[in-house]
Amino acid sequence: YVCHRLLQRARDESKPAYILFQKADPGGQGNVVTVIHQMEGVEATAYQFEADRHHQLVGTVREWQKSGALVVSLIDVSEGRYREFAVQTVHRWYFSSPHPSIVKLKDRLKEPTAIDLYMPLYTLSELYMAQEVLGLDIEPVKDTEKHYYDPNGISNTSELIEHRFHLFGGSVRAVLRDPARAEDWVRSAINTTEWRGELGRTLSLEGQSLSSLFSHSLFHVDANDNFGPTYQFASNYIKFRIAEAALEEHDAKIDALMSSSNLKQGTKGEMVEALFFRRFVLATRTASKDSRLALKLVGQKQKGTPPLQPPDKDKLDQCLRMFSDVSTRWCSKKDMATVLLNALATLEQGAATLLLPFESNMKAFDGVLVFSLDSKPCFLFLQATIAARHPTSPQATDYLNSMIGAVPEGAVGALVFVLPNYRYESWQVQDIADKCVKSIMQFALCPGMEDQAAKTTGKRPGKSADEEEPETSKRPKM
Repeated sequence: YVCHRLLQRARDESKPAYILFQKADPGGQGNVVTVIHQMEGVEATAYQFEADRHHQLVGTVREWQKSGALVVSLIDVSEGRYREFAVQTVHRWYFSSPHPSIVKLKDRLKEPTAIDLYMPLYTLSELYMAQEVLGLDIEPVKDTEKHYYDPNGISNTSELIEHRFHLFGGSVRAVLRDPARAEDWVRSAINTTEWRGELGRTLSLEGQSLSSLFSHSLFHVDANDNFGPTYQFASNYIKFRIAEAALEEHDAKIDALMSSSNLKQGTKGEMVEALFFRRFVLATRTASKDSRLALKLVGQKQKGTPPLQPPDKDKLDQCLRMFSDVSTRWCSKKDMATVLLNALATLEQGAATLLLPFESNMKAFDGVLVFSLDSKPCFLFLQATIAARHPTSPQATDYLNSMIGAVPEGAVGALVFVLPNYRYESWQVQDIADKCVKSIMQFALCPGMEDQAAKTTGKRPGKSADEEEPETSKRPKM
């Protein structure tokens, strides 16, 4: 992309261009240098200088620069060795992972006017195009050593690319080249206890500092419209895996993070919502440390016959504490209706299935819990939030409406908001855009504590939950 734009600039300025592709690594001057050469009115050509022509290249570059041509080096930096490349040019663009060990090297360009530019992550459509243009042969991978398995029954190239994109985000290496290695990196990073047992402290940081603690297998640096950095979890799937691992290392710092009433939308807010969602799953397992949960009936936004028969509150409360197992199934939102029915057909007695979408922008709900209640299929559409209110937009309502339309006739169901304790007591009926689902029954749920505890340990007058020390907080631990 950069080379293309530089060549275009040379054409606009009616001057020749020499774009040098160099590698900065321990090989240094011994690396091959590829030159893209463009003369005015002529298509660009490419040729290479081998290591034994290094001195010739140095002299040639001097002549190019004296002639007034556009001469720029595009330098691929390996292991932070940004000085070790073949030939110096006046203009240099360094390309590297935004790893802190490189980003923090303020003198790396020795130019007071040097700036950092961040490239956008690949979108799914761009990955499709890259595979097609490069003619890459994408085959299903089954790697027992690295614990990676592409789904059975998927051999179509586009479907494989989409599946891996949902798992790992816009990483070319993970999606098009080696998903097994990417999974190995993810597993290794998630098992790192440096941040896992102190997630609250980790998420107290922002931007570059946060990026320096999370592995880039878990946390991606994207670019905004001005090519500055933005930070995000690699994928919704990985975000939930982090939450699961963090709760296994549950400590006071995580407890304090989830009880903070000053969280805003963003990285911390997303993770806290994922933590609450995951804690709800743990609370529904009879074998877990803590099967406590607070549940209350909130009501309907619009009176009338709800699109799903509402579950009895007391029976639902009891049922949610008695599952023998809660299995998790991930799928794309376009496949959610089909997977929802399949989950019902394969449901074991006394168990439940939690359906989670790969996409993070569902808006209407974050997942669907499928189980049996009084011998009837039950579908709880779960929405985790730390916000004071969570209205459902028209587009999100359309999707919720389509999911409810896919469930079998006579099913039981409701919209359930999974909340922190400081939202539970004051939670009211949320607005839903005008559709027949506007009358769906709404519940509020706070996992990890009983109803009375959720009401008395939430946000208190004159003192927010995040002002309390973790050791003195009266919220019961899981």
